[in-house]
This record gives sequence, structure tokens and C-alpha cells, in this order.
Amino acid sequence: LRHFGAVRESPLEAALAADLVCYFLSQGVPEEEIAVISPYRRQNNCIRRAISTLAKKRNISLTLSLLTVDTVERIQGGEKEIVIVSLTSSDESHLQEEEEFFFSPGRFNVALTRAKQKLFLLGSPAVFRYIPSSLKLGIPLEGEFPLPPFPSLTSKEEKRLWRVNLWKKWYWHHLDKGHFLDGTERAKELCRCLGFEFLP
Repeated sequence: LRHFGAVRESPLEAALAADLVCYFLSQGVPEEEIAVISPYRRQNNCIRRAISTLAKKRNISLTLSLLTVDTVERIQGGEKEIVIVSLTSSDESHLQEEEEFFFSPGRFNVALTRAKQKLFLLGSPAVFRYIPSSLKLGIPLEGEFPLPPFPSLTSKEEKRLWRVNLWKKWYWHHLDKGHFLDGTERAKELCRCLGFEFLP
């Protein structure tokens, strides 16, 4: 999504998240099987307002309390048929200030592995272009390279290594040469590793 300068709230991402939620509700997916995740409560509030407004406009029956719109920390351990992740931020200085929180591999792993059927990752090119300082050192990958799709893995150890490597793989292309992927290519590679389709 082409937006820049957002910090803890992105109306553009909220509008798209609302559109996706209302589409799946109109197709018969229960509210209990849809989750929208973002890093910030302010964005979650923005998303709730956008969903409520759009549902009324489209005459879609909605019980908002049954729909999960929350932060990553609050959804740990739960799985939903449809998961929409709003990365929200697109301000480079803000990303730099909060990179330890925002780019935490554990938080990303939770967000990206909660979907049973469909995962939507909404984000600005600014997020995919930003390189956290911890990854500029070129930490070696463990295990298999390139990464196989997550759905093909069976053992806990395979899945653990996949989660460890996903974050590094997302930001590095030819690791031995230290070539960075551009923002779009990182997003495509992330989707390939997850086994999902990339939609620009």
C-alpha cells in the first residue's frame, strides 16, 4: 500500500482491512473466524470504526464484539480461518525508534502463523525497505536454504528452524554476497515462504 509517514495509525490500511472483513462476512464467514491484527491499539480502534461504518453502509449484519481486532500479544495461541495483519507504520524514524518492538521475530511469527485458510498482510513499502540493525550484520541461516513453504513442514524442529530463518530470509537474498532485496521482492519472498499468493 502506497502510504508514508504513518506512525501508530493508518486510515488507508484500516479501510482495506474493513473492506476485506466485510467481504468475508458477506460470503458467510462467521465473525468468530476472522481476526485483524495490528501492533497498536490506536490502529485497532481505527479499524473497528472503519468496519462498523462500512458494514452499515453495505447493510451487513455484524456483531463487532465477536470479531477479533487486537494486538499480536492478545491473540497468541488462537487460530482463525481468516487473518488480516495491518503493519500500520510507514515512518522511517518511528520504525528506527521502535525497531526492537516492531520487528520482533517472535511477534511476527505469531501474527503470520494464526491463519487456517487465508492470511492478508497489509503494509507500506517503507516497512519492507527498512533494515533492522540486528539484521545488517548478516547472521547466518540455520538448516535448509532456500526455505521450504511452511505448510509442507511436519516436525516441531522443522517449524522452529523455519520461524528462525524466515526473518533472516525475508531481508537477505544472496546471503554470502550481502545483497538486499528491495521492498516488493521482500514481500514476494515472504509470501512464497508462507505458501500464499502475493497481490501488489
